[in-house]
Amino acid sequence: MTGLPRWATLPAVMKTEEVTVATVVNNKRRINPIDGSAVLSMIDRLEEIYRGFPWESGVWQQDGVRRSPYRTLILFGLSARTKDRLLVQMCHGFFRRFPAAGHLSQGWLDGELDHIIRMGQKPFIESAVQIIRDNGGVIPQDMDGLKQIKGVGEKIAECVIAYGWGGEALPLDGNGCRMVERVFGLAAGVPVQHLRVSLKNLYRGYRPWMEERSLAMVDLHEMIRLHAQTICTKAPRCSLCPVSTCLSRQAEYQTDSFPEVDPSIWRDWRELLLEPVSVS
Repeated sequence: MTGLPRWATLPAVMKTEEVTVATVVNNKRRINPIDGSAVLSMIDRLEEIYRGFPWESGVWQQDGVRRSPYRTLILFGLSARTKDRLLVQMCHGFFRRFPAAGHLSQGWLDGELDHIIRMGQKPFIESAVQIIRDNGGVIPQDMDGLKQIKGVGEKIAECVIAYGWGGEALPLDGNGCRMVERVFGLAAGVPVQHLRVSLKNLYRGYRPWMEERSLAMVDLHEMIRLHAQTICTKAPRCSLCPVSTCLSRQAEYQTDSFPEVDPSIWRDWRELLLEPVSVS
């Protein structure tokens, strides 16, 4: 099988599988197919060019025992409309004051939160405290329970399920949506919920193939997110992109030397998800 992509060895019934994504154009519902073989080809290329990058499933094997669902909820809940660097600084300050859910549940002095978070983020914190109290001090593990918290939608809930509880989830952020739309030639503005469900179904449909490569569902999200951050940006660097199945390419792939990506690029926020060695 030399020279063939790894997905070419799959049974024909799997290679032709498609997942449909509904979009609305001029008030008409249009069905756009996402070709499963194209997804596998994309994953193969991303896995190759980012070889050695620490995907979440591997990080969880090493650090999962110390992962804090509470810290995961707070970090991703505060992430909305917050730049990554500011988010890290904000969470360092927040976790110094409230290192565990129990500390947050005890409340705070008037004006104390104003020195740590933005005014618009306070309803999220206040709602999170109430849900934590109602849930016996435990962060919910399911989508419905998490979405009871003000400001928590599907994406943040998926993050908590994946990064806080080690569950099967696929967050998919705005950058990832942009990349998926480009690669598969989808009309801009496809609801993120549709893309998320489509990619989840694809993962489940090709689970043996994914597991053979030690890829969890959240790893698919991370591959897409990383490539969207580094190459498939708002102004795409198509000449550096080796994803040959992309249907929106603006320039030919012109290099065999892919830009090196620092494997510690996400280390700062990942470390914030860990329980401190000792909390009194």
